[in-house]
Amino acid sequence: VHPSARDLVRRVARRLLGYGGWFTVSNLAGSAVSMADRFIIASLLSVSAVSIYFVPYEFVAQSLVIVGAMTTVAFPYLTAMKERQGPAEVAGAYARLTVVAMGAMGAMAAGIWLVGEQVLRWWLGAQFEPVHAEIARCLALALPLYAMGTTAISFLHAYGHTRATAILNLIELPVYLCLAVVLVRAFGVPGAAYSWVLRVSLNALALGALSLWQLKARAADGAPCRWVAGR
Repeated sequence: VHPSARDLVRRVARRLLGYGGWFTVSNLAGSAVSMADRFIIASLLSVSAVSIYFVPYEFVAQSLVIVGAMTTVAFPYLTAMKERQGPAEVAGAYARLTVVAMGAMGAMAAGIWLVGEQVLRWWLGAQFEPVHAEIARCLALALPLYAMGTTAISFLHAYGHTRATAILNLIELPVYLCLAVVLVRAFGVPGAAYSWVLRVSLNALALGALSLWQLKARAADGAPCRWVAGR
């Protein structure tokens, strides 16, 4: 094998392993963050209190299928688009995707606020408690920002920047754990919902800022931001 070919294989392998490694770290940290609230409720309150939180959480979480389907398509679309078109076109597509996703989840949030309590009453019957509706409404507040965050992840990953999302998740994990513990102790089960809304909101704003930083860097000189790219 020609030495230049070996060097090419090494470079490609290094980039693939780096991308996949950071992607795995990001997913593991994200999964830990998403499951932490239930463990905190069980340890600080009781196991039965987990069901009070889990039911409205799952009720709201089902709406995330919509934005999940959109961003699943967005990732390969943005990946292919960046190879064929300039930064301005990619920025326009990313902006449109973000607006559509946030609009769809905003409509879902409005629906939960308007009829969520009635649906939960019908679903749970005699087991319904007012706190179920309170938690569902609280969680719904973060749905538009959740959509913004997921589209930002698709954009960053399309450019190969899994390192950025992984580092953000690693920073977020201990901060969120502390926040959730404080709020659950202060407000009981609804405190877990408050901490989830704060986490999702801050995470989305951070991801959006990284995406805008990356777009501005590419528009300025055609090169990615060094911190985001990990180079």
